[in-house]
Amino acid sequence: MSDDVDVTIVGAGPGGSTAALLLARSGRRVRIVDRDTFPRTKLCGEFLSGEGVATLYAQGLDLRLRTAGARPVGRLLVTTRSGTTFGHPLTNGAIAIARNRLDTMLLDEAACSGAQPLTGDGVQSIAGSLSEGFRVATASQEWRSRVVVGAFGRSSTLARVLGTQTIRKTRDPLVAFKSHVVGSMDDGVVELHGFDNGYCGLLLVAPDTINVCWIARASALRAAGGKPGLMLESLLRKNNYLKERLNSIRTGDLEFHAASQLSFRSQTIVVRDVFMVGDAAGMIAPMCGDGMAMAIQGAALLAPLVEAFLGGRLEADRLKSLYKRAWYARFSHRMWLGRLLHHGFMSNGISELGVRICRTSPGVGQFLVSATRGNRRAA
Repeated sequence: MSDDVDVTIVGAGPGGSTAALLLARSGRRVRIVDRDTFPRTKLCGEFLSGEGVATLYAQGLDLRLRTAGARPVGRLLVTTRSGTTFGHPLTNGAIAIARNRLDTMLLDEAACSGAQPLTGDGVQSIAGSLSEGFRVATASQEWRSRVVVGAFGRSSTLARVLGTQTIRKTRDPLVAFKSHVVGSMDDGVVELHGFDNGYCGLLLVAPDTINVCWIARASALRAAGGKPGLMLESLLRKNNYLKERLNSIRTGDLEFHAASQLSFRSQTIVVRDVFMVGDAAGMIAPMCGDGMAMAIQGAALLAPLVEAFLGGRLEADRLKSLYKRAWYARFSHRMWLGRLLHHGFMSNGISELGVRICRTSPGVGQFLVSATRGNRRAA
């Protein structure tokens, strides 16, 4: 059996690594486990809104973020299929950063702070409770842990084992794709373009590298012969503004990362005494651009509570209650509004009306941008 630890964190994305960093810096024995090796690429819009940036800056990571390639993002552009546009400044310090760079940087910082990384060896089972402690096992080793944090994303084998994955079967589920393409676009602008039953985000994440990330119905993928490249060439080009953007992009032989059966509802925040952060707790609609920030802030909400429990200042039931309350207070409203906006933007008529309203009444647009994100403050 491997050495026992205070906290085991399953998943080394932004939420998991932030939790590992914070708890390790408080002097706790932390092991962070991920089935992948790093660097790795994830399906993600790669936009980090200001409150997530502020939380990382509060830990002294501003230089490390810049070294990892973070690029300031100061403007939002939204277009509909008909060509109606709405632009709005983003003043809360958002950045664009590739996930392979961000995840590697955060995991390395957690390790430098004293956490024990275990990569390429996924957790297979978790047994126990907060009162008794946990037994955690991978394919190669086993250990005891007083607390376990689940940061394994929206779906994984472990999610099914714990019963956190609640997929609602629909006749035409959502699918999402992401690719990095060579091309040029305005720096510092995150773009969101609507098309039939879907939308696409564009963001410059490195010089001459654009993140193209879109979501649509599975029926659209079937109509394209199951090939995301054909979706890119046909369906997305029905938005004339997006078509012009794509004409400047050299698609070539693209590599796509995909996800299906997406759900934008909160999951169970504490399952069998395991604390969920990031998409394991709930995935906000991608158009809100707040997923990574929510993961980072969720970890920052949880870490001091876990530290108080480990230090004997908080009982187990109180720990669970406080975390649930804090998570829902911080995120439930924006998740509800995010679902509403997502469904609206999937409809040509509603998205056209909504963008026209934002265009004529910028205050409405300001409210929607602010309400789907937190304030620029550390959690």
